[in-house]
Amino acid sequence: MPKIILKGTITVPDDKLAEMPTMAAEHIRLTRDEPGNIVFDITQDATDPNTWHVYEEFVDKPAFEAHQARNRASAWWQFALDFPRDFQFTEEGS
Repeated sequence: MPKIILKGTITVPDDKLAEMPTMAAEHIRLTRDEPGNIVFDITQDATDPNTWHVYEEFVDKPAFEAHQARNRASAWWQFALDFPRDFQFTEEGS
């Protein structure tokens, strides 16, 4: 099965910016602990503090889908639900 890669940006509103580092750190920790996670990073843009770069790799689609299910039940989901996202999904390998 091909691995799943998601990359792109999330735009954090000004009123949520102060909470973002703490919320992102917990989301990163939980995701990196998931079976099937290869890479998971969320980093703030160097020039635009409201733009955060997201990069994820999962071993396969079932691992990615399990991540999505866990994510939807998390504090992160409630926190970031309405943040604008610009993500690209790709499958790599076979």
